[in-house]
Amino acid sequence: DMKAFYAKTLQDFVDEAEGDGWFTETAPFVGIADRGFGGRSGPIGWSVAVPIMLDDLHRYYGARDLIARHYDACARYVDLVHAKCPSLIVPQCIGDHEALEKASTSLTGTAHFYQWARLVAGFAETLGNSSDAGKYNQLADDIRAAFQARFVRAGKVGQGLQGEQLFGLYHDLIPKSERAMALAILKKNIESGGGALTTGIFSTKYLLDVLSTEGLEELAGKMVMRREFPGWGFMLDNGATTLWETWKPSDNVYSQSHPMFGSVEEWFMKHVLGIAPADGSVGFNRITIRPKAVAGLTWAKGTYHSAKGPVSVEWRLIDGKMKLDLIIPPGIQTKVWLPNEQKWVEVASGHHQWPKEISDYNGK
Repeated sequence: DMKAFYAKTLQDFVDEAEGDGWFTETAPFVGIADRGFGGRSGPIGWSVAVPIMLDDLHRYYGARDLIARHYDACARYVDLVHAKCPSLIVPQCIGDHEALEKASTSLTGTAHFYQWARLVAGFAETLGNSSDAGKYNQLADDIRAAFQARFVRAGKVGQGLQGEQLFGLYHDLIPKSERAMALAILKKNIESGGGALTTGIFSTKYLLDVLSTEGLEELAGKMVMRREFPGWGFMLDNGATTLWETWKPSDNVYSQSHPMFGSVEEWFMKHVLGIAPADGSVGFNRITIRPKAVAGLTWAKGTYHSAKGPVSVEWRLIDGKMKLDLIIPPGIQTKVWLPNEQKWVEVASGHHQWPKEISDYNGK
């Protein structure tokens, strides 16, 4: 039930942008304007929270009304950035905050410009504005081409750092013919560092999502579970009771209670428990359930309290086979991956358990 909270946050940012059209780093504005576009403007990596929130509110709560209300402010911002950056390369940004090996800020800023343009194009499509949808999709295509020309060579993004590879992979900014090479460079980087991450606020989220959707979920699991520096286990072993802002202990110079690396919670829900909105979901009306036993885990149990009602999943490994138990509320189209049978099935609302006869689902 976060719709009202995030809707209020969006309104705060839009209120601050009413004058010159630039989104600020904080809303209400408190005087911080680091690495933005001049004046009160914030960095593009921080401002991209606005369209991400709008997109999530639509996907999880069906909030088309908020897209209609804030579309003009979002489109105006993209136009302002385009005017400031006619080459389509954004020269400055705060970048991947607290990364141990930091991607260049022009690389991250340009990726976020692409993300902005693609999200605004999607909003235009949702509102039935085909002209603007075409305009911003074309702009996104042009930004991708500029990104590839500047930063991508044979699958290597920038210097090939973890964060750089992940910005390219997560945002689909790498040519399809080079994607496998890019993933191999990322995997080699991780393995050469003994399985340690070097990622920051953005690329840590990208890391877990990319690995878990590209057949490397076991590697993601091992990175989450490691106890050595850097990682969540290291925080726990050094007295953390809440997430730190930094991978290193900071003697209270930085926040000791910070949501920044909390993307690991999303990973547990989406990729271990397996509950995720499907592509094109509106108001959580379409979901997938794909549980993954990784890094020695033998069971998981949890509930996601969606706008349609609670979705509950429990899985357990017994003799190497996964036993699955789930409850789906009405109004959600659901596809479930059955790991024992290696196939998807469509299920209706209600209580379901596996193993069971696949034929019960009429071959779907």
